[in-house]
Amino acid sequence: TEPSSYESAEINLVSYSINEAPDVHLKVTDMKGQLVWSQVTDNFPCTWPLTDNNGQRVKPGLYKIHGNYQSNESYGGTNIVNFVVLNPLGN
Repeated sequence: TEPSSYESAEINLVSYSINEAPDVHLKVTDMKGQLVWSQVTDNFPCTWPLTDNNGQRVKPGLYKIHGNYQSNESYGGTNIVNFVVLNPLGN
């Protein structure tokens, strides 16, 4: 996961073992493990706009991003990735 700008983060998943693009349930949690943002998609890269599920900009801090997927009879998930959100420049 790499920041694509100061206002969003680009999330890209690549699988070499699945022949189709599965629906992936992406989740962002705060350090307390509480869900901040989620999205179901099969289109990658996906953009997290650094907002919560209510559209409010998240506070600076450490977040965790991971995904779970199902493809036919295959189930799996990604590693949990730590992601740091900083204050925008000038704030």
